Amino acid sequence: MVRGSEISERPTPSNGVGPENPVPAPTPFRHPHEVTPHFVVAPLTTEHALSITTWRYAGKWSVYDSRPEEGPYEAEEGYAAVLDGDTLAGFLCVGAEARVPGLTEEPGVVDLGVGMNPALVGQGHGRRFGTAVLDHLRATGTDRVRIVVQSWNTRSLRLAARIGFTETGRHHADVEYVVLHADLRSGEGGDGLHRAVELVRGDEVVR
Repeated sequence: MVRGSEISERPTPSNGVGPENPVPAPTPFRHPHEVTPHFVVAPLTTEHALSITTWRYAGKWSVYDSRPEEGPYEAEEGYAAVLDGDTLAGFLCVGAEARVPGLTEEPGVVDLGVGMNPALVGQGHGRRFGTAVLDHLRATGTDRVRIVVQSWNTRSLRLAARIGFTETGRHHADVEYVVLHADLRSGEGGDGLHRAVELVRGDEVVR
């Protein structure tokens, strides 16, 4: 590799390229994963739902794998897709499907759950993904959102704090969950549908 200071000391090459005809700067290479995604919420199709059933997370994150006995997710149960162009980047769910066992419905609060495509996990898209989901909820009229995150999931908890959630308690079911709330009217988060959330699957989204 030639350092820049050495380049200026080289004689003008015979091809006529020199100070008056500099070599064009090469176009910087960008790995596909460096392209900033644009996440949007869209209706969940049957194809989306079947794709989600095949997602598998590595290591301890495998607790977020889809369970075959539960079958594909359905839009009628409060699920929606999160897309990046034509690519299925993740999903969200609201309402009863987002509540873990034993967590009661809270009047005026939407329970929210999300999952990110494991192919996108760990690439720094969590905050953008989470914000897109909240912006969608706000746009549809949601004011207050609740999520739960397993207490060991520190990456998801950090992300939740960055996008406007505050810890409000703990819930014990099969494991310990941290309960968090966000007020979308404050401008810290996104869009709405009125129900509840376990922000558990995907990237920092909460992984």
